Amino acid sequence: MNSEKKLRDIVPYELTKTPVSQIVGNRELTVEGSKGIEEYTEISIKVKTSDGLVCAYGTGLNIKLLSTSAVIVEGLINRIEFEEWR
Repeated sequence: MNSEKKLRDIVPYELTKTPVSQIVGNRELTVEGSKGIEEYTEISIKVKTSDGLVCAYGTGLNIKLLSTSAVIVEGLINRIEFEEWR
């Protein structure tokens, strides 16, 4: 494994500038490379990225962290969808 691959595994968004989503069980979704929030309710949160929307659906959803480039959604996540920009 080369050093570029190792670095990309550690900090994928910072090197590639491609949005990255990480799911922990069905309780947490992290979206790196976010460009803001499109929709925010207790049953759905839609996060804007350069590629489109990352949509989380479930119950008791809330935003645990919101920064200039990342969002962490927590709650009981039942479904995740990706909507590409057209």
